Amino acid sequence: GMGIARPSVSRLLQRAKEKGYVHIHVMGPREDAARLSAKLKEKYGLNHVEIAAGADALGRTAAEYLDTLLRPDTILGLTWGKTMLRIAEALTPRPIPGMTLVQLKGGISHDKGRTYADEILAKYTAAYGAKPVSMPLPVMFDTKEILSIIKQDKHIRDIFELGRKADIAIF
Repeated sequence: GMGIARPSVSRLLQRAKEKGYVHIHVMGPREDAARLSAKLKEKYGLNHVEIAAGADALGRTAAEYLDTLLRPDTILGLTWGKTMLRIAEALTPRPIPGMTLVQLKGGISHDKGRTYADEILAKYTAAYGAKPVSMPLPVMFDTKEILSIIKQDKHIRDIFELGRKADIAIF
């Protein structure tokens, strides 16, 4: 530092502001976000980029963007996790006629962590009046053979097929 105590610096800054010598202007993150968004679009050939600062902002931003994409008869594929729960909590309720929700991966986890799969599906269902289709399976199986046997079930095959038909997938 310069050897000046913080209280002294604070008093000097206050006096300089009062006399008009110093103007403090905080640059908003929007300008930087717009610039970064443009760079990402160009670099990766993307159609749309949204920048969000922090998990809560990410939930709101994603929910707002999703709302611009939804049309009648949309098939929306969902995964799960804490970020997905934040998006679900930020949804703006409005009925989407003929909308179907499909879980894209099993919502049962072998570890102790919560997946929030049921809560997420319930929140989307409530927000959009959509038909929910859950994937009543674990995320992972012990062997490929078990998965192979499970995929022979017509109900499970139909869920996988619906997931492949999803118009929008959020993960």
